[in-house]
Amino acid sequence: MVSHEEEQVQNATGYFEYRFEGGGLVTPQYKYVYLEEGPPPILPIFKGRDTQNGIRETGFTFRFDSYDFWGVNIPVGQGFRVDHYLVGGRTEVTSGSITGMINSSEKAGFFKFDLNVDVSGSTTRVEGFFILKQNVTAL
Repeated sequence: MVSHEEEQVQNATGYFEYRFEGGGLVTPQYKYVYLEEGPPPILPIFKGRDTQNGIRETGFTFRFDSYDFWGVNIPVGQGFRVDHYLVGGRTEVTSGSITGMINSSEKAGFFKFDLNVDVSGSTTRVEGFFILKQNVTAL
């Protein structure tokens, strides 16, 4: 079943890429942004994943607590949350940091991230960035 939140995210233009420690570069084919302040209130979301829908997806979802988020080396949990998906399984990322900002008037955001992700019981460092702009206005 697709969540209300998932129905609301819009296809985005821009870049999203990351690299697992010692691994190759990953560039998710599907990129999504949700930056609409109207009812119902859904906070900003940036997502990069390898599948068109959420079934068996691999990638990251960044959820922010406000539309005016910005900062340098902000720790996970201080104004944003990150989920890592691996073949449909979800793990909340609990350590790492992000640098960048949301430009709500342009419906865009640009961020560099350095995260510690649990992959099969082992912590792995993931570094990457995204520069995404919402493609269309959500209804």
